[in-house]
This record gives sequence, structure tokens and C-alpha cells, in this order.
Amino acid sequence: MHLSEPPPQTPVPVVTLSETLWTGEAIAAGLTGFADLESLPLPASDHSAQPAEDAGRVRIVVLFLKRHWRDSQVHILEARTAFPNARLLAIAKDLDETDVVRLIEMGVHAYFSAHRPLGELASAVTALDRGEVSCSPLLLARVLTRIRELSSKTPAAPSCHLSSRERETMHLISMGLSNKEIAGRLGVSPSTAKNHVH
Repeated sequence: MHLSEPPPQTPVPVVTLSETLWTGEAIAAGLTGFADLESLPLPASDHSAQPAEDAGRVRIVVLFLKRHWRDSQVHILEARTAFPNARLLAIAKDLDETDVVRLIEMGVHAYFSAHRPLGELASAVTALDRGEVSCSPLLLARVLTRIRELSSKTPAAPSCHLSSRERETMHLISMGLSNKEIAGRLGVSPSTAKNHVH
């Protein structure tokens, strides 16, 4: 039996966006050196100007967020709009776990500290393309806490006080009875039953 070679891996199409052109170009140039990544040309500053064929090919968008990342919310929204099928990886400096959770809530799929080496960024991009994300135990604990907080918030039940007659009518409707059948069961005229139902 002859074992065939596994099919060659296609490079992951990546676009790098930054609020400063030179930062985006520098990151894109650095990622070009990795065989498993295909760094696509930077789009124009107006993300909607990105050609549709390239936008559809992009699987990962690397976003370099400025120091005050909260001002980058528009940047994240633009990236999500321009590349709706891509996963977003945000690079930023000195974010705490709460900030990273907020990025995730805005639609970012992964966070990468700007203090880590470029080789680790390339690994993070390919891992994200496979659906994998690595994070610190502290960050994981914070994300799980946030999920628990959100899941424990149940919407308030609408205050709906039905009379016994209204509950009886609702039960008959749920049984699939017609207005005429409901009228017969309630001992009222069909027009009165129709008023109860509607």
C-alpha cells in the first residue's frame, strides 16, 4: 500500500489594518516571510474600496489598535463590515483581561500582545485560521466569568395578568379549536368567542 503525500497547505490570506499606514505595512511585510501566510495588499483607507474578490478571500484580519484602543471601535466595525467572513485578531499594548473581554464583545476573535515576537504572531494567525485561540488562564477565567454573568441575566417576565376566563380561552386556542368550538365550550355566542380570541 502506498501512502500519498498530504495535500499541500494553502497559505492563509491575511490583511493587516492599522490606523497608521506604516505600522500596517511593517506588520504585513513581517508576515510575508512566513510560507503559510499570504499577506494581501493593504486596502485603501476607505475599507469599502477593497475589491470584492480580495475581500472574499481574506480569512484573517490583523488589526493593530492604537494605545487608547477604546477609540478603535470604529476601526473594528469597519474591518468587520469590509471583511464579514474573516476572523479578527487584534494587536494592542498593555490591555488587561477586562479590556480583552470588551474586544471580544465587539467581535474580535483573538488578542495578541504587541510585546510578543513576530513569529508568535504568525503562529497565532495560523492557529486562529484553524479555529484555535490560545489565552492566559487569567483571561480564560475572566471570559468565563463574563459568560456566566450574561447567562444569569434573565429577561424580566412581562407582567401579564390573565383572568381565569382568559386562561381558559388560551387553553382552548392551544388545543387548536375553532371560534365556534370555543364558543360551545365556553357557553357564549360565536361572536363573543371571536372577541375573546382576537
